[in-house]
Amino acid sequence: QLPRDAPHAHAPTPAMSGGARFSTAFWGENGFQQIEKRLEVGMKSSDLLTYYIGERANIEKAYAEKLQRLLRNTKELSEVGSSRAAWLALKGETDNLSKVHIDFAQQLVQQIGLPMTKFKEDQKKLRKQYLGDAFKLN
Repeated sequence: QLPRDAPHAHAPTPAMSGGARFSTAFWGENGFQQIEKRLEVGMKSSDLLTYYIGERANIEKAYAEKLQRLLRNTKELSEVGSSRAAWLALKGETDNLSKVHIDFAQQLVQQIGLPMTKFKEDQKKLRKQYLGDAFKLN
């Protein structure tokens, strides 16, 4: 997010006129530090999101495993009469729910976790390259 006093991207600032240093060409004085800080915040946000996705996937998987364990530990329970249908329905729903949670855990990892890890690696390389170039210009 741009600072409130930041000039619009399309509006040149006095610092951008002839002979301006790269470090002051963005958002005035300390502009380069603001960009560098924003890049750092972005990397931390990516780290936290990756952590969140990984932990959420672990929680979903653990929950699914606990549901399956519950089913295994109660498989000898057999009901007769009117409660039999209810018991079978409850077991079926528990089994289905465990499958939903294990599928969700796998989707989190495959569709978000792995791409996010690749994005973070690319982000780190680009950040290093861009900051290196910027320091050379400074």
